Amino acid sequence: MMGRNGAEATAWLVKEVGISDQITAEEFAAQKDAMLAEMFPKCNAFPGAERLVRHFARKRTFSECLGIAQFDLILTAFHVLA
Repeated sequence: MMGRNGAEATAWLVKEVGISDQITAEEFAAQKDAMLAEMFPKCNAFPGAERLVRHFARKRTFSECLGIAQFDLILTAFHVLA
């Protein structure tokens, strides 16, 4: 999955798992995104994560490199800072 964008990874997963005759990659992605949007606000942050983000939010420059879609990052940031 590394090195693939979200659409490519989802298409690969749906094909590899053998469910491409039951659901398209786009439908799978839409269902996944809906589930994540519902679950993220209810989950707990990793120990120390909130403290670290608040530390950097005090005008300290930082960069984060993640292998996740922007949508997932926005949900995560909203959850931590909310």
